[in-house]
Amino acid sequence: MNISLIYNKIGDYMKKGFTLIELLAVFVILGIVVTISVPIIGSVINSSRKAAYEEQVKTIEHATRTFMSKNPEKLPSVDKTYYVSVANLKGEGLIQSKDIKNPIYQAGSSEDNKKEEYFNGCVKVTNNDNKFKYKYSASDCNNEDEEEASGN
Repeated sequence: MNISLIYNKIGDYMKKGFTLIELLAVFVILGIVVTISVPIIGSVINSSRKAAYEEQVKTIEHATRTFMSKNPEKLPSVDKTYYVSVANLKGEGLIQSKDIKNPIYQAGSSEDNKKEEYFNGCVKVTNNDNKFKYKYSASDCNNEDEEEASGN
């Protein structure tokens, strides 16, 4: 076999690859793309978690409306308040465990809406001139407040 023929095959093979400079340029471009896209993806994820949180709150408030329609004797009188806990709604079968997971949960957070993995607060039902308002609160219901507010 001719040595120059072998050398040409090896030389041709080496000419078909990428140089170190070309590879570095590709890595720099990929780094720039990642640097730009990661914050954008993070903000999209955060906004979708916030939207999911608001939907969960609406679900809990809707379940409270259903609870109050099934228990009209618990509706507060004018300018009074009644508290319905998420545990109470769960006990009544109006919401299920998988439905009340907190999508914006962050371990170690001090913010009320982020520090609990599951919703365990209450819905404050107020009667303003026979117009009932339902507002979820991430803090636990206080039974003493509930008894005072409901007139027990």
